[in-house]
Amino acid sequence: MPPIGCLGVGLEEEAVRLAGKYVANLDRAFSTLEVLEGPHVVGEEALDYVLDLAKRYHEDAKGFLRSGRPLTSIAASSYAEGLLDALRFLGLIEFKWPGEEDTSR
Repeated sequence: MPPIGCLGVGLEEEAVRLAGKYVANLDRAFSTLEVLEGPHVVGEEALDYVLDLAKRYHEDAKGFLRSGRPLTSIAASSYAEGLLDALRFLGLIEFKWPGEEDTSR
C-alpha cells in the first residue's frame, strides 16, 4: 500500500489511528454528557430517541474498530458526533470533547 504524505503512514494505519481517536472522543463526550433542564421545543421522547441513536452509533464504531473495519468505524463515529453536536447546538445537552475543560463537576 502506498504511503500517505511524507510521513510514510499507510492508509490502513491512518484509518485505524483516526478511528481509535474518534471512538475515544465519543467516550469522553458520553462520560460528561448531561441533559439540560428547561423548557425544550423538542419533547423528552424525541431527545431520548436521538441520544439512543448516538449511543448506538458509538457502540457500532467500537465494534467496527475491533473487527478491523476502521473506515466504517469512522463513519459511525461521525454520525454519533453529528447527533451530539446538533443536540448541543439546540441547547438540549452539554458535554465535553477531549481538550475541553470540564468545569461542570
